[in-house]
Amino acid sequence: MGNVAGRYRIVVLAATALACCSPSGAQDIVRAVPPDPFVEHFDQNADVSGAKLVGLRLGSLGTTSGPIYVHLADPAASLCIRAVTQDGRYSATNPFSIPPTTAPAVVEIAPISVQYASVLSQYPADAMAVRAFLGDEGCNPADALNVPFSSSPDTDATLVALANSRAFTGRIELADGAEMIAAADCVQAGDGARIAYDLACAVTLPTGEARTAVLSLIINDGFADETQSYRVALPAIRAP
Repeated sequence: MGNVAGRYRIVVLAATALACCSPSGAQDIVRAVPPDPFVEHFDQNADVSGAKLVGLRLGSLGTTSGPIYVHLADPAASLCIRAVTQDGRYSATNPFSIPPTTAPAVVEIAPISVQYASVLSQYPADAMAVRAFLGDEGCNPADALNVPFSSSPDTDATLVALANSRAFTGRIELADGAEMIAAADCVQAGDGARIAYDLACAVTLPTGEARTAVLSLIINDGFADETQSYRVALPAIRAP
């Protein structure tokens, strides 16, 4: 599989859409370019994730092979994509370039993997976590704006955070300033080896315009709460 990337040309598509993200309102498509080289790893020895927030999506993942979509309310030059399988064997962190385009925009990213696509296709959809964020060239997630992805160009009102609690319990809270948007307890994620993440935390987003909120991930080790907060770009959610 090591020479798969050398035999195929991989492209990333970026499509713009109006705020309600209806396919009928799609505008011109622009093409973004993945990094060269594309950085990814697959090891038989699992690697434990050091991050608390491992994945952030809207709705279900769909498949581990992509494509995935993110909604950008403001123009951006690049988008970092971090992907990891729950067993910790596969991981990738890559910056994708986004040509200038009109905002709001829907950015389509495919594939998630170049060299290990056939291996990942054997994983169930819920065994992969993806975290997209606006970061620098080094894709440092610290203080970055996280952008939840979805498996279709349309938005979904269910926000799912995948977290690494080290076998403890967890809860998430979503707030916009003093306004509490949503909160929920986390549940155990997946049925396989829970190495990279072990909790899934789902909340329902209310209808409203696109905005930036703060997601607080609260992990309790049985004695005290540890809270880590992340900035999240929420898409516009329209009433059915």
